[in-house]
Order: sequence, then C-alpha cells, then structure tokens
Amino acid sequence: MLKVKAYSGWNVPPEDLKNSILVFVKRGMPASIKKIKANGNRIIIDMQDNFIENDGALNPNFIGRDVADYLLFPNQALLDKFLSIKPTTSKCLVFHGFCDPVISAIFKKKKKSFLPGLRCCYFGFKFNLSLDKIGQAEKIFKIEVIPLTESNFNQWVEQLRHFNLHIDLRPVSEDNLYKPLTKVSIAAECRSNILIEKSARVLEMLPEDYPYLIENNDLETAMRRAKETYGTPVWDRALEMMADVREKYSFSNHMQKFIGLLQSLS
Repeated sequence: MLKVKAYSGWNVPPEDLKNSILVFVKRGMPASIKKIKANGNRIIIDMQDNFIENDGALNPNFIGRDVADYLLFPNQALLDKFLSIKPTTSKCLVFHGFCDPVISAIFKKKKKSFLPGLRCCYFGFKFNLSLDKIGQAEKIFKIEVIPLTESNFNQWVEQLRHFNLHIDLRPVSEDNLYKPLTKVSIAAECRSNILIEKSARVLEMLPEDYPYLIENNDLETAMRRAKETYGTPVWDRALEMMADVREKYSFSNHMQKFIGLLQSLS
C-alpha cells in the first residue's frame, strides 16, 4: 500500500545483511548486534515490548542502548525512565502507535450503531483484566468483556460498534506505567469515551480535564460521573477530545512519521 519494500527477518540471519535498514521489534535482540551494525546497517529498535524483559530497555546494560541509530518508545514516560537509568548516544523518538487498521476500516464502512443508553465494554486479553476491579465496577453498571484472543480478533471487532464507553482495568503492575496506550486509540477510533487510570503516559494523549480519568484509584467516582453525564455536553466534549486523539494518532500520521525516519537513514 505504501510502496516501501520491506522483508521479514524470520528466516534471514541478520549477520548476513549489509547496508540495510534493520528494524527490531518485540523482544528478540541478537547478541551480535554490534557486528550487525559494523556491516554498514542502520538499526532501529522498537522498545515497546522489550522493556518488560530482564535484559530489556530498563536494564542499564541493554545491548541496543548505544548501537541503534534510533530507539523508538511508545510514550515519553518510558523514554524518561530509560534516560534516567543511563544516557545513550542513540537518537530517541516517541511513537505513540495507532489503532489497528481493521477497526478503522469497520468504522469507515459501517456507521456506529444507535445506542439509546450507556453501554460499556472491556476489549482486550483477559490476562490484562483485573477481576477484582471489574467486580467493583459492575456495582455501578454492567461491563461486557469481549473475549479477545490471538486468533479471534476479526471475529469480535465488529462488536465494538455496539458500545459507547470503553474501560481499562489492568492489574496493578509497574509495567502499566510504560505500556502503549492501545486502548485509548481503539476507543477513539470507535467514537467512544474511555474510563482509564490517570497517569503520565495517559496525559500524553488525553488532556488533564478529560472527565473520565480514574484518579487516586477511585474507580467508583469515575464510573458514576460517566453514568450521570452520559448524553450531556460533558459527554459530548469528551468525545471531541477523543476525536482529536483519533486524528493525531491515526495510522496515516504514524506511517508518514515512520517513512520520514526511514528516509533520514537512506
């Protein structure tokens, strides 16, 4: 679609590549990365998944720290933490990510269902869902859990048309301070609002006056606010804020930024 030639490196030893731009994603990082760089390759490392590994981005001895031409971070919060541990000679950029284009395509093809009242869903993997929190939440209103797995994404994604509020209820974990905000991007693409814990990474995408931020772990207050303001100017203004997110962090804008990065290395 973008007419940029790219090849997956699953079956290609990276040590055999020369004068190429290599993008390392997920958690795999070859021990020979310095040799790979010495072969005339330019290196980009996506940090959004490897930081949870013991030898990943938050390890002072992370092997890609000063080797990469560019290190890409999912939020400024992770970049700030990374630099607080140890400086780097690599250039660092923040790429907040985007909603899956499959979801975008569905909402362009079909209009959102008319919903006479508030309908809330959790869309994500169950291992990222706090059962204690959802039990507390359902005292206020029902939350439907859409059972996402690695293989049923397309099957369930159309169900998102039937909800107007998303919720992020993660178990307590330090990892949550730095993970990509996929749920915000998805809710924005679904023309929905979201209930989400207030944090530095969240405030990179949503303004501080977004009305449905969960503050001081007070989930009940945020949920009651959503219930009481549904259909009011407060709700509509929040949807305008989500529309700004949808535009700013679109797949198109993300790819334009990434192609500019590739061009700078060409």
